[in-house]
Amino acid sequence: MNFLKKFFSKENASVEEIKKESTDCFCPEVDPFSHCIINPYFKSTEDFSKVFSEFETRMGSLQRYFEMNNMNIKFYLGKSKDILKKTKRDGDESEEDLSKYGQCHFADVDYFYEMHYLSILLIIFTMFENLLSNLVKDISYISKIHLNSNSQKELPYINKYILFLKNQCKLDIKLTQKEWHSINTIRKVRNNYLHNLDTDIPEDLQKELLKIISPKNNNKVTVNEEFLDMCFSLFGDIASQLETSYWEYKRYTFKIK
Repeated sequence: MNFLKKFFSKENASVEEIKKESTDCFCPEVDPFSHCIINPYFKSTEDFSKVFSEFETRMGSLQRYFEMNNMNIKFYLGKSKDILKKTKRDGDESEEDLSKYGQCHFADVDYFYEMHYLSILLIIFTMFENLLSNLVKDISYISKIHLNSNSQKELPYINKYILFLKNQCKLDIKLTQKEWHSINTIRKVRNNYLHNLDTDIPEDLQKELLKIISPKNNNKVTVNEEFLDMCFSLFGDIASQLETSYWEYKRYTFKIK
């Protein structure tokens, strides 16, 4: 409690000084080697395309980043709860300091996981958009067919990129109706948070989500580990389809056996 007591006191100590003097450790011990696992969601089958190999490594790093933050948040909130309970029981802090610390603790309980999960959702969605953007640039260079940025302005980027590759460049991309629906629904969840900072998913969007995911604990879908696992799996599966179509297109174009 030394860190928090000094932090909330009226002493003119800097945050750096307080951290230096604190003997409390809020970090769990981690063996990095044990977490350097192979990306289970997408494995590039070729080593010759930076487009897909970079997506694979980025997705793997994002997964580890997600797991590390999960572990750190769980450890931190558990430690914070223990300190709060002990301080209340021992009564060795002023009511003012205890109240301030309690406010911090319960704010973190409310928002840490929310910010963590939603930041991962924003990143994985943007990573997939970038994969498609890079793929379009590569295929456009080969085919000399270029995406008209002024056409189909009403379409989201992902939809525009995939339809361009499929219809204009003739890549054999066969997304199912469920995959299209999943992409569009995940985008709505992303936009709901991005533009409103609103984590309560609207009722009409809840109905759409229940068509692509069945929550384990209740009938309400939230952005949590289960939801993010679905996103990782979906974008990894589609990336595999795109990579297969990409190499089939190249082999046909350049007459590679």
